[in-house]
Amino acid sequence: MDKKQAYELIEKQIKEIVSEVEKELLERSKHVLSSGGVSEEDLEKFLGERGDSYALTKAIINSWFNDKTYEPPKHLTEYVEMFKKVDYA
Repeated sequence: MDKKQAYELIEKQIKEIVSEVEKELLERSKHVLSSGGVSEEDLEKFLGERGDSYALTKAIINSWFNDKTYEPPKHLTEYVEMFKKVDYA
């Protein structure tokens, strides 16, 4: 497989994954807002009056990624090595 084909496949897969991630992030947002953990004052402060602050949204995204981290099983050494290569690229 050449790099152009690889890029096209990766692009297709990312688009499929992003759609699902968006749904999960919106569900996480609903949970955060309904949990009572974020006050109305926090909403105003961390979203801004006109939505010009992204602090709360970034916090929600960050917390979702912290819960959804993926690492290959250690016994799949080829996968572990591939992850390391991507991290260092």
